[in-house]
Amino acid sequence: MKYLLLITIALVLWWAWKKRSENLPSSKSAAEKAPEKIIACDHCGVLHPLSESLVEGDAHFCSAAHRLAGKSPSRS
Repeated sequence: MKYLLLITIALVLWWAWKKRSENLPSSKSAAEKAPEKIIACDHCGVLHPLSESLVEGDAHFCSAAHRLAGKSPSRS
């Protein structure tokens, strides 16, 4: 009976280890990701990722305040 319990524990540990190794993300897939394009805010010039920019026509802004300031006629 003691050996049956030890074999069962060993099988459960092996199964858990195998399941864990299948779920780990491979480092190769993370390295294959393309870098994101970085652009400058048309109002202040701060660099930020394209996915975080606010677009108004052809202009890209870093925040809603700069998008509104970019629309104002007093822009120099």
